Amino acid sequence: MNLNNKLAYVSGAGSGIGRETALVLAKSGCRLAITDICEDSLGETASLIGESVVFIHRLDVADESAYRQCADKLIGDIGVPDIVVNNAGVGLTGFFNDCSLLNWQWIIGINLKGVIHGCHFFAPAMLERGSGQIVNISSGLGLFAAPKMSAYCASKYAVVGLSESLRSEFSTSGVGVTVICPGIVNTAITKNMRVASGEQAAVRATTSAMYQRRNYTPDKIAARIVRAIEKNHGVVPVCPETHIAYALKRLSPRFSSAILSRLMAKTLDPSIVRC
Repeated sequence: MNLNNKLAYVSGAGSGIGRETALVLAKSGCRLAITDICEDSLGETASLIGESVVFIHRLDVADESAYRQCADKLIGDIGVPDIVVNNAGVGLTGFFNDCSLLNWQWIIGINLKGVIHGCHFFAPAMLERGSGQIVNISSGLGLFAAPKMSAYCASKYAVVGLSESLRSEFSTSGVGVTVICPGIVNTAITKNMRVASGEQAAVRATTSAMYQRRNYTPDKIAARIVRAIEKNHGVVPVCPETHIAYALKRLSPRFSSAILSRLMAKTLDPSIVRC
């Protein structure tokens, strides 16, 4: 896909991967429609992008009615997006038995329903036009599982499955579907993550420190997203650890599970696994 003058929609554009993706798309010649639940952060992104922003809207991606209104307004006022990046996401960690159903509903609402809503409200018009690219942001933990990440893994595995199914279903339509699976990326996701224990502040602090030490920056993910859009790539693992773990899983699921558990236990606080 040639990106010049294309209309690109990005959810969760207020920070991290979403912001960097919006910036790179703008530099590539796209017009930007951006949404985020945080108006202040969204405004900062709009200021960084400048005149390439043609649509800005505060949005809770888990809210079906709000998403419908947002999509209708974008399509009615500006047009059908050529590119849809379903990026908004959150983190949740802790033992399965400590995770309340409210926490499950929260993470499924944003990480999975948010992606479903983005596909549901934009795909029909894209299919009718016969062109476009949908990009869903999953995680390395949508390709391989980790202990004490059951809710997060469930939401991200589902995004991979949804994306692969849609890619096959839309294969002759002119609409491509890509799923991006990053590893540990230094973003603000740890600030808003939930922890199914009584040590939320401590876990957030140590998790943030780990992400900062790893320091794989979101602009690298954004560059890979843009390349995937241009080439209509399918499942896209990003970050060295994701490639290695995914390859190990395909070679030997049992061995890779044991290795991943040991590595996380050594690297992280043994009482709770964070990713």
